[in-house]
Order: sequence, then C-alpha cells, then structure tokens
Amino acid sequence: MIYGVMARGSQGVPPDWIAAMADRAARWPADYCDSDTAPTAHIAIRERSAYAGAPRQGFARNTAHVLLFDGRLDNRAELAGALGAGEASDAEFALAALERWGEPFAQHLMGDFAIAACDAAGQRMMLARDAMGIRPLFLAETADFLAFASNMDVLLALPWVDRTPDTFWLVDYLEKLKSDEPSTFYRGIHIVSPAHTATITPNTSSRTRHWSPPPVDAMLDITLGEAVAEYSRLFDQAVACRLPANGPAACELSGGLDSTAIAATAAPMLAGRGKCLLTLSHVVDPAAPMLRHVVDEREEITALLGEMPPVEHHWLDTPPPSHLAQLAETVARHGGPQRRDFAAAQPRVAAIMRANDCRVLFSGHGGDQCATSNGAGLAQSLAEAGVWDGLRPIVDSRSFWLWRFGWGRAVLRRRALGRLREWARQAPRFISPDVISDADLLARRLAFPLRPAWGTIAERERAVITSPHIAERTQDCAVGSGPDGFSHVYPMLDQRLVEFCLRVPDHLKRTSAQRRVLIRAAMAGRLPDGIRLRDNKSGAILPVAMSSFYADIPAFRALFARHRNNPQITGLVDLQRIDSALETYAAKGAFEGGPKEQQIRRAAQLCLLAEQQVSWGKTATLPAPSQET
Repeated sequence: MIYGVMARGSQGVPPDWIAAMADRAARWPADYCDSDTAPTAHIAIRERSAYAGAPRQGFARNTAHVLLFDGRLDNRAELAGALGAGEASDAEFALAALERWGEPFAQHLMGDFAIAACDAAGQRMMLARDAMGIRPLFLAETADFLAFASNMDVLLALPWVDRTPDTFWLVDYLEKLKSDEPSTFYRGIHIVSPAHTATITPNTSSRTRHWSPPPVDAMLDITLGEAVAEYSRLFDQAVACRLPANGPAACELSGGLDSTAIAATAAPMLAGRGKCLLTLSHVVDPAAPMLRHVVDEREEITALLGEMPPVEHHWLDTPPPSHLAQLAETVARHGGPQRRDFAAAQPRVAAIMRANDCRVLFSGHGGDQCATSNGAGLAQSLAEAGVWDGLRPIVDSRSFWLWRFGWGRAVLRRRALGRLREWARQAPRFISPDVISDADLLARRLAFPLRPAWGTIAERERAVITSPHIAERTQDCAVGSGPDGFSHVYPMLDQRLVEFCLRVPDHLKRTSAQRRVLIRAAMAGRLPDGIRLRDNKSGAILPVAMSSFYADIPAFRALFARHRNNPQITGLVDLQRIDSALETYAAKGAFEGGPKEQQIRRAAQLCLLAEQQVSWGKTATLPAPSQET
C-alpha cells in the first residue's frame, strides 16, 4: 500500500488529511512503515513483504527524491550492471534508475510495480505502473491538490475528492463493457494506466507511455523447436522470479492448461528448497443446489496432484455463509463497486493464506490473452501469409475464394464488423434509457467490444494485451487481497514472456488441428496428456459463487426491495425487472432474456454502496460520446 498527497501551491497539507488517509491505509497489514513529509507533500508506504522476515524493499531516499516502491523487480541483475550498483533494495534500484534516466526511468524496470517519487521540495510527483498493470494505483487531482493511493478508499478520506459517479463508467459497468482504462466509479478518481508514468507539478500534468508491445513487423525468424525451447525457458523464469526467496507460496489450481502448468512448474522448485506448494481448487459442492450445469474438474486436478511433488491441497467447495454479505465487504474494501475481484467469491482463500502466513498466490490469469493464446484470427493470419493449404480446411468453400484476394478479405472484414454492429444493436440493455440513449449505447458498445472483430493473431493479441480487460482483474484482485495480506502473481503476464510470445510468428502458435501449440509442447512430460491436450474448458467456472448466489436469492430480492424508492438506484436500473429475473431463476434455474447473474451482482453492489452511506453526489447528465471518447 502506497499513498500520498501534494499541494499544488505554497500551502501545506493539513495534518488531519494525512491522519485520515493513514487510518484507512492501516486496513492493509504491513511489515514496514515509512513516510516522508516535504513542505507541500506527504507520502507513505505500508510494505507487506513476500515472506515473513524479508528485508524491506519499498522505501528509498536521496538528496533529490523520495521514492516508494510497491511490488517486485524482476531485472535486478541487469539494472545492477547498467547502473553500476551493488546490493540494493528494489526501491533503491528504481531511485537510481530515476537519477540516471530521468522521467523515462520506468521503461528500464521489469516486474510488478506501482511507484511514487516526490522531489525534495514537494513540487513534482511522478507515478508509474508496470507494463501489465499488476499493482494498482489511483489518482485524484484538482487545480489545488493531487493525491494517490493503492485503492480508492484511501482517497475518499480527503474532503476535496469529487464523489460524483462517472456516468460512462456506470454504463460500461452495468452493460458489461470493457471501458476506457483511466476511469473509475468516481469522477474525481482516475487510474494511473498500466505502462504509463504520470508526472504532476503545480502547473502541469502529463502522462507518457513507457512500454508498448513489439510491433507486428518485429517477428522472429525461428523454428517451432526453437520457439518451444525459449518459451519453456522464459516460462520457468517467470515462475521462479515470482516465488518468494523464503516461506510458502500458493497456486490457484483448476483443471485447465494455464494454472496446471504453473503448479507443475512451481511445486518442484519449492520441493527443491524443502518447501511445499499450497494448491487451491474451486470445485463443485455436491450438496449445494446448482441449477446451471457446471463442469467439475476434480478428476483432472486429482490426476495432476498424483504426478507432482507432494503439495498441501485444498478443495474450495464450501460457499460463504452469505453471498451478499461477502459482496458488501468487497464494496467496503474497494471504496466502491468492483468488476473482477475473484476474492469476493471465496473467502476461504484468505483464511487459508492467513493460516499458513502465505503471502504469494499464483494465478493463471492472462494466459488466454497472449502467452497461451487460443489463436483467434488464424484465418486472417493464414490468408495474409498466403498459406492456402492451411486455410482451406478451416473456412467454408464459398468464402475460400474471398480469402484469397485483398478485396475479398475487405468484404469479409465488413461482414465481421457488421456482425459486431448487429450484436450491439440487438443485445438487451440493462441500464435505464434515462441515463444513455439507444444510439449512444450502441456507439459505446462498438467503441469497447469484448474482443477485436477482425485481425490476424498478432493484431488481436496486441489489441487485447493493451486493453483494460487484463488490468481490470489484476487491479481488483490486488485491492481485494491487500487487506488480507497477500498478493496475486501472474507468470503468464511476465513482460519478457509476453514480448517473446508477441514476436513468435502466428503459424507457430496455432494450426488448424491444435490451439495453444507452444505451451502444449513445452509442458510435454510435465502435465498429464489429459490436461495438456484438453481443448474445451467451457462450463468450468467458479461453482461456489454460483451456488451461493442461488442460495442467497431471497436476500438479493430483499436488498432490491429496500431500494425501490431510492432514485440513485431506480434512475439507473429497473428493479422490478431484476426482481422478476430472480424469481424466474429461482423457479426455473435459468434467466430468460432479462438481466443475468453478473449484472444483478453489479446492481447489488450499487445498492450496498448506498447503504454504506458513501456520498455519491448526483448522477450527472451524460455528455455526448464525442466529448469524452
């Protein structure tokens, strides 16, 4: 947890603001606490180490700057050589990089990090976030003040932060769109975007990108065997550098390719140190009511456990006592509604981590997007490369001739974009038409599709890796797990691994016969073939979240009933429609054309936020899309 506030003038920062921020930040446990006060600024860190007794890594000071570092550096050896530095903390390396390279310093750092650096006079603040947005960082800014923190709740302690809801964010949130990344629920709070550095002085405020994916034309001249060997090396390195130097580590373990590859790699590394990996599997509770089919992956998980070194395994099949109470706790932690905090679905994860003083939780998130890409866009890739024998089996004979010519592919592209437009036009709306018109909602859906509608594998992967889709989850999970004293780590989002995968030619990533070619080949001998070659994981979701949602339907209906006369809620969604959907789901086990589970949970978070007496302000009139997009 890092936080701070700076006055953009000669006035100082009121002590009661500092105390209020510190009080809220104290909800995150810390091994070390450091702070610095300049004439017009105050910054502080509550550092939680990767293992008990680890040396402090997050605070550094010299005559010019004070720097806070939240996270982990993965290229310490390279930095030591470039900077001529010896043994140093992560913060000291980052500060030395700032002194050597100035504002572009973050482009020389690799790892998961959020950084704040303040000059000695308190007149310039620099905020930087890692390439993939693993560590969260929020910013509030006015003409007179700026403040930053690892979660929104700390910023809400300040009286000048605008709490008015951001209407576009609400539209995207309730309609399940992937919004533009800097926005949050509050107009007065923004996200420091992944791979960006924000520099703020009394008179200026700028944002610069310090990392971008390698360009599409920077492909490697490499064979499949060479690609698999380098993938294996980088993957092992990504897992190893995320393991704590001492103490335990845990891994989410499903029956899918990404998490099993991580567990099968991490467990032997820990066993070599005499340590045991904790593995946590979300599976179906046979006694729980389940009206929707969910794949139970116990068989695949059990097969892997039988082939790995001994681990301490936990089946997460027990729902929380109250799904709604867990959502309320999540809203309080975030200081507002969240999108993808997976910790909210299963509180047993936090209990197991605390019981073992385990502070690092591995996750396979991010694999599908790049490192173990499913290879969406194969037909476009083959056509662009002129590989007609490979294209013929995967397209119908009528369209094959269109694929062979540039004008024909232009026709197919228009058709794909037309299908996207048709979906955007026909998808049922959830948010009230008083908030956004049908025409403006259509424009919003087209501006932020869930996935690119057209492009080669390389083009689509670059679009996804730089979209808010990935950072939404990493940010929300970090804020959700912070108060419980542990952090998620994502080997599949390792910068070196991602950059390599983006430079591997498309034809080595997917063939007409097999998706995810590289990781399947790399995991030969590590994973049982039943998992390594598994090609369909649909229906394998968080079953406890579903069963607890179903069990809590009466509580959800009661919550919405309490807000039937609350204009803050009824001005956004039709509560009667939600109640009817819940009634149908309870009776038939299916939603029929109305709002679905995720949208109902999100509407419930807004009601819970209102009940926690957070001052929203009045929902603003929606400006024309051209004014904000």
